[in-house]
Amino acid sequence: MDPEFVPLVDELRASIDFIKALRCASLDKGALTKDALARLHHPQHVLEIEDPNELYSLKQYLATQNASQQMYHDIHSNHNDLLHQPHSLADSPLKLGI
Repeated sequence: MDPEFVPLVDELRASIDFIKALRCASLDKGALTKDALARLHHPQHVLEIEDPNELYSLKQYLATQNASQQMYHDIHSNHNDLLHQPHSLADSPLKLGI
């Protein structure tokens, strides 16, 4: 163990209390009204995304939500590059000298 490491007891207690609270969390134990709980359990409106590119972009964003914004922008850029690339070398303006 690092000799300079000094655990802060208050921070550790707060972290443990928070973890315990998360484990016991329940919508039914909160201060929500019965109507609000019913809407959460049985939503009236479901988001429908018809554009497959929009759906793909949202899925990519959600998949990288714990990553950096730069990672999301890099993936977005790579995806856009892919969409605008020729699909085969025959279609490509690139000429290979072999």
